[in-house]
Amino acid sequence: MRILASDDVRRIEIEAASRADTPAALLIQRTGYAAAQFCLAHFKFRSVCVVCGAGGGDYGLMAVQVLSGIAEQVSVIVLAKYSSALSSEMAAICDNFATEPLWVADETAFQDEALRQALEADLIIDAVAGRGFKSLLEGVARKAVEAINQASGIVV
Repeated sequence: MRILASDDVRRIEIEAASRADTPAALLIQRTGYAAAQFCLAHFKFRSVCVVCGAGGGDYGLMAVQVLSGIAEQVSVIVLAKYSSALSSEMAAICDNFATEPLWVADETAFQDEALRQALEADLIIDAVAGRGFKSLLEGVARKAVEAINQASGIVV
């Protein structure tokens, strides 16, 4: 296994974009597929929960699309009030899910029973922040990471 720092990922993306006209949406799709394949190759799970923030949620949502046909139970938590607060790519992916994501507008939502049940999944994909994230987590994102850290499932 090779672990990449965010600077490595940025460099790879720039190289990939310079070699061909690779649309960003295709790179996001490939990243989500690779994350799902990694999970399938390394872990045994029946339930999946992905927690998506505005910065890393696109690849998390793509991973869920792959895993939804494999896992028995799939939950999606989106750190936004509505799909209109997301990028157009993320909103389009959310619109294609069979079940409605759990929308989290503020920190009090983490007391909700549906959210707690979702976070009891065997596998949790942390897509709260993306590769370019550099500052401290605050507000809903910080609360999401705290909830993920308290969960008993495998966190990717």
